[in-house]
Amino acid sequence: MKIKPHSIAFIELYLISMYVIAFSIILRFYVDEIVEKIIENMGILLFPIEYMPIIVWAIIMILPFIIMFITKSSIKWLLIGILTITLPVIVKLKFGIEESTLTLIMGIIYLAISNAYRNAHTYYITSERIISEYKFIREKSREISYQYITDIVVEKGIIGRILNVGTIIPISTAGLGLGGDIAAISGRIDLKQLSLGVIAGKSVNIPRGRSPNVLFGVKDPIKVKEVISKEISKHSESGLLSKISENLEKILEKVKSGESESSSGTIGDKT
Repeated sequence: MKIKPHSIAFIELYLISMYVIAFSIILRFYVDEIVEKIIENMGILLFPIEYMPIIVWAIIMILPFIIMFITKSSIKWLLIGILTITLPVIVKLKFGIEESTLTLIMGIIYLAISNAYRNAHTYYITSERIISEYKFIREKSREISYQYITDIVVEKGIIGRILNVGTIIPISTAGLGLGGDIAAISGRIDLKQLSLGVIAGKSVNIPRGRSPNVLFGVKDPIKVKEVISKEISKHSESGLLSKISENLEKILEKVKSGESESSSGTIGDKT
């Protein structure tokens, strides 16, 4: 089987791209009206009126990237958001092009990059192993043989359950496919100048993996899991023993058929 991730698996990338495109168009025509509404509702002007349109534009543009930065705990989203507002401002100061026009172009570029990023993932289920390939800026490949897989986990979100899309995480004997969640409690006691700090916590291994290392967001994951499970059973000890016994039975049948043919030929010669 050759599998590509479903589009819904990277829905946050597509939504952010479409957010930038949509609000670039809206702000291009209605930013002055939005500024007036803000001033009316607030009753005070925090910034000079001539800077308000670009400030409102910057806040609206960077908002989804801040949300992704908080929810994903990844600094790259904040850096992309800063780039999204600083680059148009620099270009506007140098060439006089409207910032909304530039973010519209950037939104279209983000959409194309999101689609290219999804297509950079390819998963192969062969008769011997599972192969994950990732080719986007850098190239990464991972192979895991069936005899080293100890467990298969299927995860579906709310949207995934509706559209029958999920992530398959093969867990190996080496621990690939597992990640750690750490819960910790800390406390501190100050007795004049004496300071005492205590921290306690525990780590729990849970099925987890990045999109290049797992079968991320594939269509009909239960069916794919069943195919993998059949291949794992074939490569297990019991599966290998059953193959050996089947091959021995075939050999014995051939030997018996050969002996019967030779015996019939001898009888015919005597006759």
